[in-house]
Amino acid sequence: MAIPPSSSQSSPVQAWHSLTAEAVLVQLQSHARKGLSDQDAARRLEQQGPNVLQATRKVHWYTVLARQFVDVLIFILLAAALLSLAIGEVVDAIAILVIIVLNGILGFAQEWKAERAIEALKRMLEPHCRVIREGTEQVIDAKSLVPGDVVTLDVGDRVPADLRLVESINLKVDESALTGESVSVSKNITPVGSSTPLAERASMVWM
Repeated sequence: MAIPPSSSQSSPVQAWHSLTAEAVLVQLQSHARKGLSDQDAARRLEQQGPNVLQATRKVHWYTVLARQFVDVLIFILLAAALLSLAIGEVVDAIAILVIIVLNGILGFAQEWKAERAIEALKRMLEPHCRVIREGTEQVIDAKSLVPGDVVTLDVGDRVPADLRLVESINLKVDESALTGESVSVSKNITPVGSSTPLAERASMVWM
C-alpha cells in the first residue's frame, strides 16, 4: 500500500522519503487500513486539484525550431558571418552559417524529443486505480487521487501517482524510464536520508 503525499498542484515539496510510514500517515491525517473518508477525499480534491500532469498549450514543431535561433550566441555568430562576408572571407562565413544550422538542428531534435516524452508520460497515466476509503477498497479515476489516499498496488499495475510506501511485500518496480536500468528495483518502507538521489529513494514509487 502507498499514499500520494502530494498532487500535481500542491506545494511545498517535502522529503516524504525520509519520514517513517507512521509519520507520513499522521502528517497527512490518513489511516493505513481505513484510508480517507469520501467526504475528506472530496474536500482535498477541491483544494489540491486533480492528479494530472500540468497541461500547457501544445507546442508546434516550427515554434520549437524557431526557438533554437533566438539566442544571443546565435546573433553573435550571425554578425560574425556577415562581417566575414563583408571582408570577403566567404569560406569562413559559410562555415559559421553551417555551425548555426547544425546547432539549431541538434537543439531542435533534443527539445522535440523532450516534448514527445512529456506527451507519452501523460498518456501513461492509468485511468483507474484502487484505493481504500472508509475502510473499503474502491476503484476510482486516477485523476481523483488526493494526498493521503491509500493506494493498493498489485502485480502488473502502473503507479498512478508518486507514492510514499506504507506497506510492502516483495515489491519490485520497473523504473527503467527513470533510471535507464532494465532490472526491476526492490522497494520497502524504510526511510532514507533527505538528500538521497531520487532514483535511490526505495521508500517511494514514481508515476
